[in-house]
Amino acid sequence: MPLKDYSVEYHKYYSMEEIKKIRENTDKEIFVVMNKKFSNEEIDGVKEQVKTLNILKIKGIFYYDLAVLQIKKELNLDIDLVWNNTFMVTNYNTCNCFYDLGVKYGYLSNEITLNEILEINDNTNMDIIVMLLGYPVVAFSKRNLLTNSGFKNEIEVMEPVSGQKYNIRENEEGTVFKYNKIRNNAFCLKKLLDNNLPYIYLIEDDIEHDLFLEGLKITHELIESKISEEKYVKRMRELFGGDTGFLYRQTIYKVTK
Repeated sequence: MPLKDYSVEYHKYYSMEEIKKIRENTDKEIFVVMNKKFSNEEIDGVKEQVKTLNILKIKGIFYYDLAVLQIKKELNLDIDLVWNNTFMVTNYNTCNCFYDLGVKYGYLSNEITLNEILEINDNTNMDIIVMLLGYPVVAFSKRNLLTNSGFKNEIEVMEPVSGQKYNIRENEEGTVFKYNKIRNNAFCLKKLLDNNLPYIYLIEDDIEHDLFLEGLKITHELIESKISEEKYVKRMRELFGGDTGFLYRQTIYKVTK
């Protein structure tokens, strides 16, 4: 759940009071997002929020700013953290470095291939999280790019060379750019399960609620071996399309030895 005033890039946010009520009424694991890049003036507030989440026994905090890790260490808190550094979570060496610094989880970049995901999961001590379904974020700016340019607070733009379209939304925290197609990684879920990947992430933002619930339901059914992989993939494609992003195509050229 994205914490209001302390997270960005989401459509719906939750106040601390809402999170407390939900925590009191469920035995499910709850993760809270605090993925904002904080200013010096916000640090005292960040400390109070992290301390409160620690008391609530939240499963983990998705963080972007290293201030959250530093606060956990300085205050000697028990709460676990999720390294959520957007496009930077791409290799197991850095994952292991952050693990040694006290970070339990890593939310992998959406811009890496399936083979790279499996390689990271095989070679890191972190519990890895991979997005299975959702609209990927491609950029974020703390500036008010739309209203400063005379636009309304939500528009669609097209990149002229590729023809790819992006949804751009602005709120008080800044401006977020999202791919305008749903990323559907259901095609590789069985491989992720066979590789003992601990967590997958389905993001409801901007997806019709009933469709999302059906996708969530049949994903549980596949995990519990109540539905065949073929039937699962076919239905997920019918619901959400077949865009797999960069799962099967590299976007980064690596120097070879």
